[in-house]
Amino acid sequence: MHAAWDTLLNSDFMEGYKNGFPMRCGDGFERRVFFRVFAYCADYPEKTLLATIRQMGGTPCPCCMVPKNEIFRMGSVRDKRLRLNNARVDNHARQYDVSLAYDAIYDQGLTVGSSKVEAILKSCSYLPVPNTFSKLRPLGFNVFDMLPVDLMHEIELRVWKSLLEHLIRILHAVGPRAIIMLDFRYLQVPTFGRGTIRTFDSHGVSKLSRLVAQDYEDLLQARSCPDDACCTIPVFEGLIPEPDNQLVMSLLYNLTLLHSLAKMCMVGGDTLERMDQVTTRLGHLMQRFQSETCVRYTTYELPKEDPVKPVNGSSGPQKRKRGCNLTEERPDTAPVPKRPEGQAAKNARAGELAHRHVKEYYRRSSKVDYVTGVAKIERRVGRLQRTALHTGPEGMLPSRPPAVADEDKAGMGDPATQYHMGVSTREWSNLTLWEHEVPNDRMRQLFTLRLKNHLLACLTGKPQHGSNSDFSREERAELLVLQNRLHWHMVCRINYTTYDVRHAQDTINLRRGQSDIMIPSVEDPTDTHPYWYARVIKIFHVNVLHAPSRITMPQRQDVLFVRWLGR
Repeated sequence: MHAAWDTLLNSDFMEGYKNGFPMRCGDGFERRVFFRVFAYCADYPEKTLLATIRQMGGTPCPCCMVPKNEIFRMGSVRDKRLRLNNARVDNHARQYDVSLAYDAIYDQGLTVGSSKVEAILKSCSYLPVPNTFSKLRPLGFNVFDMLPVDLMHEIELRVWKSLLEHLIRILHAVGPRAIIMLDFRYLQVPTFGRGTIRTFDSHGVSKLSRLVAQDYEDLLQARSCPDDACCTIPVFEGLIPEPDNQLVMSLLYNLTLLHSLAKMCMVGGDTLERMDQVTTRLGHLMQRFQSETCVRYTTYELPKEDPVKPVNGSSGPQKRKRGCNLTEERPDTAPVPKRPEGQAAKNARAGELAHRHVKEYYRRSSKVDYVTGVAKIERRVGRLQRTALHTGPEGMLPSRPPAVADEDKAGMGDPATQYHMGVSTREWSNLTLWEHEVPNDRMRQLFTLRLKNHLLACLTGKPQHGSNSDFSREERAELLVLQNRLHWHMVCRINYTTYDVRHAQDTINLRRGQSDIMIPSVEDPTDTHPYWYARVIKIFHVNVLHAPSRITMPQRQDVLFVRWLGR
């Protein structure tokens, strides 16, 4: 790894890092650009390789020199002081010790584990290997500052995974009904967003089989019903007897809160301060969970951890007891410590997802010389992408309009429009017949009256939260619904700008149960609650004619038919 980075950090890179280089930007202006290395997202073994320290050594953290026996104090005042005062620095003293140990091995012929080498490096868990990034030290770069907490590897796949596994062990100790309820509640969790929360395994979450990092993230932020907070608290609530249930709820709440704060794309001083407070509470709750809750239950290995079952009735290995150790077994997982420079946590998911491309290229390449084959395919894909970028949509072959069944697979669409709704007119109903199809259905009572009031409010610009008597019968008669048809859709996509000024899209999908929305409150400006809540029942569009508005050609009006849930 360091040999590869030594090739990358050549003289040209060093010159660009120190003095920069002129580059013409997209706006046509020429600016001087400087190379910088901000963050290197990796799992713990790769971090130890980058930091050239020992895995699970006496001071196992790649960013600080907190002793291994002090890790359980995570979040305490003592722990914060140790992390700040003992942060790793790539200074002259460290490089001198490494060089001294290196010479002792290669010049004097001592072994790596000799007492002399250990006396030099063991206290800080360093390895007798020069670090390539030390080339940047004269320019003010510290290799240990580029190793932030990685949410995927250190929170989702370590802290949360370990906690979830032991919670399931406790549920096995409580009884089989608790496991059945856990699986049932997770099955009730609806999908959310564009791949944010996906459907859980129908064979049971408690088996923890075939789970990847995103699945563990979904398990943490899952909700048992649309009205619940977006976290795993409702799923576990009441499954563990009191008083442990309350402690587990507090632990899950603080872990979910820390996870959500750390995943924010814009982090300021207030956010860092709150993350620091939550980390303190989380560390205290983890210690209580281990010292109070875990000791009350005799827990064993999960079914997936069981040894191989004996055959032919022979006696084989039995289930072994399995305790809980959330801190000492995870030396690098003090969630989001407050770094001296205020660096926020990072996520390595984008880099990890890129691995699938290389694996796909390998399957398509010749297995004899797969390196050359993968390189050729990668260059070919790059050329096709550049061609498509320069050609634009006008150079692509025309495709047929998407059918109603294809609405779920539609892309992001034009980001300049406020929303996207299907254009198909295949699915439709007669307005009058549909309104009277079910006589006692309160949803359909006075539907035509309410629909025309809404359409007139849209066409005339009047407020849309009034009563049904806002428009007279004569005004409603002047509005004509073309062919008296309602054209049904199942999906509506809303474009919006996120808090970090990025384009994003939310989806209302009746087919998948993504139908709960909230909108800003506009009826009473003195009301302290800022939102209204509703559930979308139907999505449709109508074509209308309205003579007073000088609409001589049929005009499409898109409608969401909702049931208000309250404020």
